Amino acid sequence: MTEQTGIDFQHTDGSSGRYYIVETVCAGLALFDHDNDGDEDIYFLNGGALKGTQFETPPRNALYRNEGDWRFTDVTETSGLGHGGHALGVAVADYDGDDDLDVYVTNYGPNVLFRNNGDGTFTDVSAVSGIAAHLGTGMGTVCLDHDNDGDTDIYVANDAMGNFLFCSDGSGKFEEQGLFSGASYNMNGEKMGSMGVGCGDYDNDGLLDLYVTAYQQQFPSLYQNTGDGVFEDVTFLTGAGAGTIHTVTWGNELVDFDNDGDRDLFVALGHTQDNTEHYDKRAAYRAANLVFLNTGDGRFANISEQCGPGMRARYSSRGSAFGDLDNDGDIDVVILNSRERPTLLRNDSP
Repeated sequence: MTEQTGIDFQHTDGSSGRYYIVETVCAGLALFDHDNDGDEDIYFLNGGALKGTQFETPPRNALYRNEGDWRFTDVTETSGLGHGGHALGVAVADYDGDDDLDVYVTNYGPNVLFRNNGDGTFTDVSAVSGIAAHLGTGMGTVCLDHDNDGDTDIYVANDAMGNFLFCSDGSGKFEEQGLFSGASYNMNGEKMGSMGVGCGDYDNDGLLDLYVTAYQQQFPSLYQNTGDGVFEDVTFLTGAGAGTIHTVTWGNELVDFDNDGDRDLFVALGHTQDNTEHYDKRAAYRAANLVFLNTGDGRFANISEQCGPGMRARYSSRGSAFGDLDNDGDIDVVILNSRERPTLLRNDSP
């Protein structure tokens, strides 16, 4: 909740009312070339308004076109991507095979699929694609070909309900197969407070696996892709959830940090309640993030304490992004922290 500051207004037609200034949450962004001009554009999710707040006009997502000279132009309205809602996740992929990047947005409510028209504009195809038929509490999302049939599927991590797996039939339509795939609930058949989702082939079998983070007192789930579009929760078998139970896990990814050919695992931690220590001595609002080493035999080892001072810092972390920021050949990490500055972790592996 947040304090609402009201501003009275009066229109020229004589009508009056009150605007409310409230805290909003920019929950995520995507960098992609929406108009195929060779420049990376920026799409912001601005729909994360805090529950219970009021708006004269709801906040909308925003698309900024890269002009190529460090200038950006707001093209939200002309692009058709100015969807307003409680947007928390975004994934970009060419779902219809026309060489244009399309956009999938998760909301705490109906999710939205935007088809790229190839001219810098987008069309909402949520209904015709079958996406709109499934209401969820969408958080993280990722696009992947989970069954190696050449079509782009969409996985959605839902809070406090089963996760979605939208399987593409190759014609632009999707069928929700989360339950039947085994990636909707955990190994005990329980719904999770799913947060973020990472994707990668952790066991080098040519199939894409999923790692889904969760709320406090819930272990994340490592879903091993066993082939034929079926997943198995192997979290305990692999050790991929060690040290996570007493806080909330968020942004994550399967990344090869030591360049040995195996994907390791990074998990961002941080509670949502800043007073959690007062009623749960095992929990903490700020926590040290985790690194799991892939041992190459299908298991993970928590080596966070051996990863240098950068991993000992404690924040209430949320999102994470990965890339070689200093061009030295290894993957670095950028972490967004609640109410504090982001963290930049430089990878100094030999």
